[in-house]
Amino acid sequence: MKRSYPLFLAAIAAVGMSGCARGLAESYTSMGFRNQKVVFIADQADVAVRTTAPSLAKTPYFQDKEDASTILRQVTRDSLVAWGFDCGAHFFPKEGSYSLRMGLMHAADGWNVADPSVVANYARANGTDYLVLINRVEVSRSEIRGASGNAMLGADIALDVSVIDARQGVRVARQTSLGHSERTDSLSLLMPQAMGLAVDNFFVSVPEATRWGCKELVNRFK
Repeated sequence: MKRSYPLFLAAIAAVGMSGCARGLAESYTSMGFRNQKVVFIADQADVAVRTTAPSLAKTPYFQDKEDASTILRQVTRDSLVAWGFDCGAHFFPKEGSYSLRMGLMHAADGWNVADPSVVANYARANGTDYLVLINRVEVSRSEIRGASGNAMLGADIALDVSVIDARQGVRVARQTSLGHSERTDSLSLLMPQAMGLAVDNFFVSVPEATRWGCKELVNRFK
């Protein structure tokens, strides 16, 4: 699979992150991704970015000169896909783009199902079990105060994600996951660290996460 941002993904893999999972905004009964085929879609995500720290004004969000919204959509998708491979490929993620033929709609509360039969037909035709759609990516970079009172630079990322059971043609969850990082040096790692934690928090919230054989994740969240 083509990796669009190898430096970014390598930075995520190299950084040991810690944190706790955020809960789901909606309840559901069962949604494990184990041994499933999942399509991650981010090209229609709403993106909001904000930088209030003057020292970060000229620092790009990632090591690329494209439009920030385009980068954030692609990096979000690629980092979600890479997570599965890094955990032993117990499920088989595929990159994807939104298509009206999928039977979906962009509702006020995120991506949802417009026509269950169309979604189910898409699932049968493409061998897809779940569609994971990014509703919104919010990024904030600012100056913060550390425990010692010294000024530091911080980055926060919030991911709003819809999970659709494609075979059943129903949305089973809408989830918000958060990531935060802070540094006084290596500012190029601010965003990769925050995105890595946000993605970790998304996956660790999904049932069966500890049964995927991903020792790295289990150790990270002990």
